[in-house]
Amino acid sequence: MNNYLDWTNEQIEDLINRVYGGVVSQSNLPEDLFEAILFKLSEAIIEGFGGVEEGTNYADLEAKFQANVQRFSYGKTFHLISEMRSNLVDSEGNKLSFSDFKKEAKKHFDIYNGKWLKTEFNTAYNVAQRSSDFVRYMNEAEGLPLLKYDTVGDGKVRASHRKLDGIVKPVHDP
Repeated sequence: MNNYLDWTNEQIEDLINRVYGGVVSQSNLPEDLFEAILFKLSEAIIEGFGGVEEGTNYADLEAKFQANVQRFSYGKTFHLISEMRSNLVDSEGNKLSFSDFKKEAKKHFDIYNGKWLKTEFNTAYNVAQRSSDFVRYMNEAEGLPLLKYDTVGDGKVRASHRKLDGIVKPVHDP
């Protein structure tokens, strides 16, 4: 499979058929695709936070992340369907054959749900993980009141970040 959703070829072809047949459009998005993307990105948030207890600062923050992931998944689904539908007709306005449309639609599906979705998953995971770390630092500030800023130290560190390397500040310092 060339997709990070782990959709079968049959599921992908069914989606392409529904787009080609006009069943799926920007005003009638495929719920199955939206839910699959949402589920994948929600997994990243849950894994990144490492499981949280209700009523904690983490749970509140995780809920906000989940709401953002839901909006993102909707937008991603909308744009993928828009890209697919943009290939329904040729430059002269004639509807493409299903075979030609399928090739283009599959390319879009693979782009959106291959490397892009994997990158989005990793980003969501890392942001959730770093955010839970920050909440923990804030909660433990009384016993561990200082934070030290360390860069990676490689050639990719921006000059503005290099200036901060090694600085130690109180956790609550703005």
